[in-house]
Amino acid sequence: DLEIILVNDGSIDGSGEICDDLALRDPRIKVLHQNNSGAAGARNAGIELARGKFISFVDGDDEIKEGMVEHLVSLLLDRPEAEISACSQTTLSLNSELDGPDGPTETSFLTGEQALVQLLNQKIVNAPVAKVFRIELFKEVRFPVGVKIGEDLLTNIQLFERSRGLILSPLPLYVYKIR
Repeated sequence: DLEIILVNDGSIDGSGEICDDLALRDPRIKVLHQNNSGAAGARNAGIELARGKFISFVDGDDEIKEGMVEHLVSLLLDRPEAEISACSQTTLSLNSELDGPDGPTETSFLTGEQALVQLLNQKIVNAPVAKVFRIELFKEVRFPVGVKIGEDLLTNIQLFERSRGLILSPLPLYVYKIR
């Protein structure tokens, strides 16, 4: 019960062909090819195509651990008042050393206002990755196209303000790769 949307944002390195091949082998995968519009434009295109109740974002050069989406969705299903769930992440640098996980030590619930304070104090990853959102939060919110730095934070501020609550998981299920 999963829909995977791959947005080929004008790549010229063969990524589009890899996406098409994956879609031929797995009916859950949809591929959208578009002219380069940056991370914000690619994410917005994915939001428009999404048909599920939840949405999550993964950057093409990062990794997610097995079970991340299932775990974060289950947290939301267990707490209907929560509209966002987030896990910890680890950071993989170019020298292949893994830093320790960022984030809480136990699963916790925060109101939208509390989550916003944590976000602004850099206790929650400011990117949309390592999270699952109830799709309704995106009814009136999109990533600002053309903003080169900080579009993730601007969008998360809007989403957290609109959210009734966020569940934080201590599990480091997202791997952010610094390139």
